[in-house]
Order: sequence, then structure tokens, then C-alpha cells
Amino acid sequence: MKEMIMHSVLLAEHSTPRYTDGSTTDGMNCTSMPHYLVFLHIKLNKLSTLKKDIYLSYMSNKGPLNVNNLSGVISELIQTELHHVRTLRIMDGVFRRGMLEEVQLELGVVHALFPCLERLLMLHTHFLTQLLERRAQSLQPDSTNNFTITQISDLLIQQFSGQSADEMLKAYSEFCSRHMKAVKLYKELLARDKRLQLFIRRVSRGPLLRRHGFQECILLVTQRITKYPVLLQCIYDNTKDNPEEAAGLSQALSCIRELLCSVDQQVLELERTQRLQEIRSRVDPRAEAKLRSGALFRPAELLRRQLIHEGTLLWKTPSSRLKDVQVMLMTDSLVFLQEKDQRFIFASLDKSAVVSLQSLLVRDIANQERGLFLISSESSPPEMYELYAASKDDRNTWIRLIQQTISSCPSREEFPLIETEDKALLRRLRADIQQKDREVLELLQERVTLFSDLSEVMGGYEVMLPSCSRNLFRAESPQAPHGEQLLTQAITEVDRLTELLLGSNFEVPLPCSSNGHHNHTGALVINGQEVLVNGSQENQTAQVHKTNVEVSQRLVNLSAQLHALQGVVIRQDSILELCRRESSVSPATAGVRTVRSLSRDGASDVGSLGELALLQRQHSLLQEELGRLRGAEGKLRDSERARAQLEKQLKDLKTTSAALGDGAGSAGSQAPSTRRESDADPNTDTPLASQESMDQSDGLQECSDVEVDVISDDDEDDEVDSRVSPRSESPRDLQDIPEESESATDPRDREASHC
Repeated sequence: MKEMIMHSVLLAEHSTPRYTDGSTTDGMNCTSMPHYLVFLHIKLNKLSTLKKDIYLSYMSNKGPLNVNNLSGVISELIQTELHHVRTLRIMDGVFRRGMLEEVQLELGVVHALFPCLERLLMLHTHFLTQLLERRAQSLQPDSTNNFTITQISDLLIQQFSGQSADEMLKAYSEFCSRHMKAVKLYKELLARDKRLQLFIRRVSRGPLLRRHGFQECILLVTQRITKYPVLLQCIYDNTKDNPEEAAGLSQALSCIRELLCSVDQQVLELERTQRLQEIRSRVDPRAEAKLRSGALFRPAELLRRQLIHEGTLLWKTPSSRLKDVQVMLMTDSLVFLQEKDQRFIFASLDKSAVVSLQSLLVRDIANQERGLFLISSESSPPEMYELYAASKDDRNTWIRLIQQTISSCPSREEFPLIETEDKALLRRLRADIQQKDREVLELLQERVTLFSDLSEVMGGYEVMLPSCSRNLFRAESPQAPHGEQLLTQAITEVDRLTELLLGSNFEVPLPCSSNGHHNHTGALVINGQEVLVNGSQENQTAQVHKTNVEVSQRLVNLSAQLHALQGVVIRQDSILELCRRESSVSPATAGVRTVRSLSRDGASDVGSLGELALLQRQHSLLQEELGRLRGAEGKLRDSERARAQLEKQLKDLKTTSAALGDGAGSAGSQAPSTRRESDADPNTDTPLASQESMDQSDGLQECSDVEVDVISDDDEDDEVDSRVSPRSESPRDLQDIPEESESATDPRDREASHC
């Protein structure tokens, strides 16, 4: 009976639908349809033909339908995936494109109706293509329908893990979380837009939908991800005789279950965020709650936090009256709201409407199944809130969630209860920067995909994207490489591409004539006959085709790496700007900021060399500068010692000259007596010393012109050394400046000292 029902259902789907006027899809006039519907009709006819082949192969493979058969379950997986792709193409080709071109709805409205539709279509089309290729590889000899697939776990693991799983998580989380909102928006548009009503009425009578309306398509896509665990479990149950395949299917089954749990969690968080925004839009903008510290809690503070749980409780006042309050369990606090004139205000009862989770105790009330106590001991004296839930289970849920949130509550240093205006502005700016970074990275990723598609269209052969292309654009991912590694890989790809283009890895025949001159006929001419070089013409064509495929693949790899490198640079600039401190920094911190600035400049000019390489380069430059300054310091010290010696000699010479000048007058008047005394006393040497002093004075007069230039050159050298060395302005170096100025007043004496 079950076999007959399923057989009739499949035949009904494969049959040609008829309309009220008796026409069929075979006799439809395609010229009266829009061009995009004609194109979609061709695609869906191909899918229908393929679905018939799968059904016939399934029926002829094992006879009657049997879900315990491995081939039958795999056929069911392929067929349901084909149905899902057909539904997605109807949503994209009929509804989405028709609403844009015919109804002329705004792009934002259409995106709200079909969130992440293009991404879902791309993911499932790729998965279906892999399944059909595996089916074609598993066909039995001399048969076009019968197939036996012995291994499918590798395709399932690839689809439900890694990069593909991340993309499915993001796409289904957004699609499922906006399901109800999209249906509500569709009903509102359908009620007031006449063009949309005519469009829906016309396409519903067409040959493409086959009872697939807008709401039915949305529901089918939402439920699709929940079907995979059941199908994979059936496949796993029928492959226990193959341990290796069973192990792979077990891994794929755990991956899809983990993916489904992640989607549920993401959908729950997105729904909470939407609910928080709805409550915030209903809160009176003038409402405010006064805390025990005296600060004011305003509605804008709600959006800083994440909503954990919300619901209606009863607050018992000191007068034993019960008040309905809307309680919101946030990241770090409990907020009590009251509804007034269809708007929310902060509860104005005997206690504060905002309770911090810091130092909060939760207790149930004895002999009260629905009651609970909240005891806040953050300030003195402690406050106690008495609340009542709708049921015992509801009370237990509140107690459990509050205790879990208290255990993970952030500290007040990390997350203040009330944010100042400056910090709020800074937080918004940081959020905007991060959002723009994410948008830029998404655009870069889409550009890489478009470049790959362009290479496929122009080259005529398939080019695969790098396996980790998505991780390249995710800075928070642990698989995200650094800029230096990306730059190295890009340079390697350029080198390989150069080798391919220049022909270093393969030989390009250079035919030449018998006289030694090259020609371009593609053959070697010997004795008037053409002989092919390096094999036949077919081998050359195959080699050229292989080279073209490899060149295209290298170009796609290079494009992905360079775009990822650009993403790394953008992300690095944002992180450095966000980490910059507002207050004044110390010299050491300024040095670190200089290094970061150099790192940012280097990343913009060279790519991304890495902060470690820049630090090493900066260290080497500082070492060279330190060595040069030490050499200049040594020269300065030598010049200071020479100057000290010259000044000492100058002082001695001044003393000697003064003594000689005083004795010169007396020696002139007493010259006869001195000569007589010199004859009597042979030990007296005064006339000889006087004569030597006079000779020295004459010598000083002769060398004065030369020594002035020498001294000026030495002074200029000292000035240059003092400018080079940073220690020239120290008190130790400046202690001899007055003596230098004194010596400068007597240039003749300094000239004498040089002589």
C-alpha cells in the first residue's frame, strides 16, 4: 500500500499539469512569457527530466520501494535535494526576479522577503552537482539508470563541515530567523499593492509553480535543514557492514547535528535581538529609572545589552498588592517595565526598576510554588524583591536562567552599568568601523568568486576556489593567516604563473628550416618535408589546454590571496586605530606607537610584512645610529682633551711671556753690567733665555697668519662634533666654556700655542 501511494505521488509530480482552458505545459507559448521565466522553465524542465531518471533508476535497481536499501535511501537524498534546488530556483527566478522587474519593488524590500536566497541557492546547487557526479561515476556498465553508490560519506563531510558548514550556518540562521517577519511583510504588501496581486495571480496559474506559493516555498526552505539528520541516519543504518564508510557517515551525522544545534542557537539569539529592538521601540524615550547610586538609567542603555529572557511577572508591593511588570533579564542586570498607554515605562514602585546582577541572590519562597525572592546586596542596606510567576515551571525557569547569567556576568570595570556619552560615542564609532570592515571583507570575497566565474566562462573549464578562501577574510578565525604568509604565497603564485607563461615547465616547439632560420609553421622542415616536433599535434593541443587550465587556476589563486591580503591590511588598520589610547602616552608608549605606525605604513606599501619584522628592522637601525653616535662621542672627547692641553700650554706661555716682558726693560738698562757679571759668573743663563724668548716672539709673528686658519678649522670640527653628539650639551661638556671664551679674547696667544 505504501509503495502504491508513493508511486502515484511521484507519477503525479512527473505528469504534465493541465489548466482550466485545457492547455498544457507542452503547448505553452513561451513567447508570451518574460525572458527570465523562459530561462527558468528550461532549467526546471531539465530538473524534471533528471528527477524522472532518478526515479526510474530507483525503481529498476531493487524493484519495490524499500527504505532499508542503501541505494534507495541515497536516491531519496538526491531526489529531495533536487526538489529543494527546484524550490530555491522558483523563489529566485519567479518571485524574486518578478518582484524586482515587474512589480518594481525596492531592493531592500525584496531582500527582506528573501534573505540569503542567493547564498542558499549556490550552496545547494553545488551539493546537488557533487551528488549527481558521484551518481554518474557509479553507473553500472551498459546502463544509464542503474547505479550503485558505495561511498558518499566524503561528500557529506565536505558539505556539513568546515567552510561549507560556516556558510550554511550563516545563511540558514538569517533565513530562519526572518521567516515570520518575511511572511508578515508579504501579507502586508499583498493587501495594499495591486501590481503584486496581479503578478501573484498570474504566476500561480503558470506551469512553473505547481502548487508552490510564496509561503509554501519559505516554509519548505526553513524545514530543509531539519531533514538531513533523518536521511543520514537511514544511510548510516544501511552501511554497518562497511566499517570505513560507517565511520565517515557517523562523523557526517555528528557534523549535521552540531550544525543544526548551532543554527537553532543563532536563530534564538537573533530572535532575542529582534525582540529587544521591539521592546526598545515601545519604551517612552523620556522614561528614566533612578538607581540607588543616584545615576539615571535611560532607554538607550538597553541596546548595549543582550536579552537573555523576558516575560511577565507579578511584583508584590509593601501594601501586599500585586503589580504586573515586564521583566527583562539582560547581560548584567534585571529591568522591570510597566505598560502605560500602549508604551513601556520603567516600573515606578517602591524600589529601583533596574537591579544589577552583581551580588544578587535568588531564592524560592517557602510554601509558595510560584514565588521567588531577589536579594540585592550591592549597596547597603540590601533590597529584597518578591516576585511571582505564572506557574511553578515558569518560576524554576526564571531561577535557573538568572543563576546562569549571574555566573557569567561581566565585571563593572569591563561593562559599566551606565555608559557616559563619550564612551557611548566611542562604542558606536567602533561598531561602525567593525561593520564597515565586515562589509568590505564580504565584498572582497564576492569579488574573488566573480573572478573565478569569469575565468570559467572565458576559459571554458571549471576553476576551483582555494579550500580556505572564506577563512582568509575572517580575522577572528583561527585559520586566518598573517599578512606576511599571504604575501609569500602570492609571490609564489606569481613565480609559478611566470614560469607557466614563459614556458620554463614545458617545451614549446620552435620549428626551423634547413638553413637555420626560424619559422612559425609549427613543424620542422627537413629535406622539404614537414616533421612534427615533441610528439603529435594532439599531444601539443592537450598540453596547451592543460597549461591554460593551470594558468587560470593560478590566476584565481593569486586573486584570492591578493584580495585576502587587502582584507588583512584593512583589518589591521582598524585594529590599530581601535587600540590607540585617548590619553597622553609616555615616551616608551610613543615609541611603541611609532612602531605600530610604521607597521601600518609598511602594510599599506608592501602588503603586510609583520610587526616582528618591522621591530627587528627598527632595532637594527637604532643599533647603527647608536654606533655612529658613540664614534662621534669618542672624537669629541679627543678634541676636548687636545683643547685642554692647548689651553694649559697657552697659560704657561702667557706666564712666561709676562715674565720675559718685565725683565726686558731692566735687561736693556743694565746690559753693560750684566755682561761684566756674566764674565765673572759662568752659571748665569739669563741673557741666553732672553735671547730665546725674543726668537720665539719673532717666530710667533711669522706664523700668525697660518695658525689663525688652523685654529678656525679645529673650532669648526669641534662644533660639528658637538652637534652630532647628544651629550655635547651636558654640564660636564659645558664646564670649560668660560675658559674657551677667555682664550678667545687673546687670539695671538692661541696662535703662539699652536706654533
